[in-house]
Amino acid sequence: MNKTGKQIVRVATIFLALLLGLIFLIYSWLAYPFITRARVQEVEEVYCIFQEEDLEDLLQEIEDEEFEFEQKNVHFILCDDEFRLIFSSNARKGDKAVNVKIKSRKEKYAENAKAEVIKNKAGDIAVVRGMLNDQGEVYYIYVYSNLKNARTNVIYSQYVMGISFVLGLLLFWLFMSVVVKKMMRPVSDLRTVTEKLDKGEYDARILQKMPDNEIGEIAEDVNGLAEVLYYKNTVINNYKYLLKNQNIDLAETDVLQKRMVSNVTHHLKTPLAIISSQIELELEEKDEERKRYYYDSIMEEIEKMSSQISELLRKSKEEQQAPIKIKVRRVNVSEWLMGLVLKYESWYAVKGIRLVTEIEQDLYANIDPMQMEQAINNYMMNACSHTKKGGMVALRLRKEGEEVLFEVYNEGGCIPESDMENIWKDYYRRATVEGNDGANIGLGLYIVKDIVRQHGGNCGGRNEDKGVTFWIRLTQ
Repeated sequence: MNKTGKQIVRVATIFLALLLGLIFLIYSWLAYPFITRARVQEVEEVYCIFQEEDLEDLLQEIEDEEFEFEQKNVHFILCDDEFRLIFSSNARKGDKAVNVKIKSRKEKYAENAKAEVIKNKAGDIAVVRGMLNDQGEVYYIYVYSNLKNARTNVIYSQYVMGISFVLGLLLFWLFMSVVVKKMMRPVSDLRTVTEKLDKGEYDARILQKMPDNEIGEIAEDVNGLAEVLYYKNTVINNYKYLLKNQNIDLAETDVLQKRMVSNVTHHLKTPLAIISSQIELELEEKDEERKRYYYDSIMEEIEKMSSQISELLRKSKEEQQAPIKIKVRRVNVSEWLMGLVLKYESWYAVKGIRLVTEIEQDLYANIDPMQMEQAINNYMMNACSHTKKGGMVALRLRKEGEEVLFEVYNEGGCIPESDMENIWKDYYRRATVEGNDGANIGLGLYIVKDIVRQHGGNCGGRNEDKGVTFWIRLTQ
């Protein structure tokens, strides 16, 4: 997980911890007062029922369990004006409770009494000390609800909430770590690919399925940028190759020019001296036969000079056309080509083109890996340019006799036979080429041919039933 993902998990976990802590504090602060208020209301409701209903009928309903007041956690003690127990909802509290709760505190009882909370060490109690007047008779009623259990329940709830919150935070942290890691993976992939592009690895592509949001759109843009950079880099490499060879040609031409001038000067010095002396003698000679002799001698030397100049020009041309030296070494071309396949696979996957490879193992050849990679890149770039999405490109390597054969096949349609020779010329482009992109400037196959020539091999192309195969043959 990257730094951004860790920050998100940390911030979300801290926020949840603060939120749960606030909930815990609010509960601890308000739970017991809320329960107390609810109990106060319950005892007041029961007292009002006794005030409004016929006492005899109500007691009968209580005995018949038709009035389920105990569901409200409320109890009562009822006695007459002589403090004789009439009814107690709690069987354990009888006459003694009348004496303690009512008789000893009868001055606190009144009609329309209000509930109050009595605090003591055993636990708080919500009570109503009321007086009832039923058919001319006076009754005392002690309605109460014990809050001891309520406080205990609040304490237990706080304990359970504390444990639940800690476990919840832990589970939330784990959940967020997994979710954020999954969510941030596309961002990590984007960063990895952009770093590779920054280092010049233009074959890098984002292959993972991206979400259908802004990140997915950015991923498409990055892949598109990588595609453009790859094509432009191939074109630049082609130009570099041409410029490099041109510089070599210019340097060699300069050397040859100086050499030729030196040779011409050396070879023509003697004939020119002879001609000069013959002309002087001819001018002074009066005898016609001697003049004829001098004339023939001059013409003979001129013919020699012409022959020498032609021979020098011929040798100069041969030297100028000599192949440029390349840095070849013995290479396992099977392993070398498999290394290139890795970048081709990601490139073709993004383009939606199926890449098939058939590479024989342990084939060797003398090559300059950098230059030969340029040649294979040009073949693969052409194949990609002429193959539609869903099509297939095949890269093959096999041994044929004493040669190794590279083949790149694409399902891009056949090439007219009239163009098959022209496509190897520099800056030649077929009029039928689709997708006129910046990389298609007619240098690719020309560069391939020149590189293969320097390796002492040959190359070409042939039409197949559904496409074209371009090949390179090199001696093992």
